[in-house]
Amino acid sequence: MPTMPDVGLDAAHSLLGPRQAFLITARDPRDGRVNICTAGWVSGANWKPFKVSVALSKGGLTNELIRSSGEFVINVPDMDLLDEVVFCGRTSGRKLDKSRRAGLDLLPSKHVAAPYVARALARVECVVEQALEMDDHWVFVGRAVHAAARDGVFDGGYAVSRVRPVYQIVGERFCSLDGVEVRREIPVGEGWK
Repeated sequence: MPTMPDVGLDAAHSLLGPRQAFLITARDPRDGRVNICTAGWVSGANWKPFKVSVALSKGGLTNELIRSSGEFVINVPDMDLLDEVVFCGRTSGRKLDKSRRAGLDLLPSKHVAAPYVARALARVECVVEQALEMDDHWVFVGRAVHAAARDGVFDGGYAVSRVRPVYQIVGERFCSLDGVEVRREIPVGEGWK
């Protein structure tokens, strides 16, 4: 029988992966500024009506924008956006426009003010119904008000032969449905693209 050594509670979250990586967009209702961040703690929370939960770090700008606007968009990136996923996860949007710096075109959503990522595989537009303050994160429960997918990638489920969603193993280790692990080290700041 195999043994199961302790991994320690600091690494316990990694046992729940790999987790799909998402790009979350939100817009400031006061000045219209948009921010985008990477999130791995995204999950369905209710079937009908469809609700999702998103956990974001307390110190993040996207967190603040969601709390002030009451809405957000979950964008589903594929491996073609891996560099942008890493950049948006490691860079603060407080002093720069991350979408512009990463070369991500944003388009108007149908039912919320937050835009969506044009090159994403899919998006789910959400209105916040609950915000739960945790120790170091906020958990937002959003009711989906619109969902859309790129032509040819979704037929009730992803056409896995045609898409490669991004999954984070831990840190800067990623994989996709094909199981091929990819590592990326992206410089932050002036070295980006």
